[in-house]
Amino acid sequence: MSGDTADKATERQPRPGEYNGWTNYSTWCLNLWLSNDQGSYDNLMEIVREAIKDATEWDAEGEDLPLDDDAKQEAIGAVAARLESDLDSVIEETAICGMLLDLLTFATGLIDYREIAENLVTDELNESA
Repeated sequence: MSGDTADKATERQPRPGEYNGWTNYSTWCLNLWLSNDQGSYDNLMEIVREAIKDATEWDAEGEDLPLDDDAKQEAIGAVAARLESDLDSVIEETAICGMLLDLLTFATGLIDYREIAENLVTDELNESA
């Protein structure tokens, strides 16, 4: 492979590591697809709000208390687990097999679900503050 050809191939492929401010291309790509369509985004934010509600503690009068860091981490973990589970279910329901399944499994294995969840939970908490 000549130097020019190698450089062009490298330019077209995202490098492992940070991509558009995200941990890697796979993480950025999933976040983009989840938030690019209004219906998908609305469903996603419902998951986020449910996780925040489940992590929220209440005082004696039934008023919600501000989320402390432990509760926020609990909500982030719940959202991350749900994202991963939902994506795994979609992959299992497809008829993909062989090489394509191996490539898809590799790419999804790189996704930082917690990073996506942390951004979603933080944004929701900031909007509702």
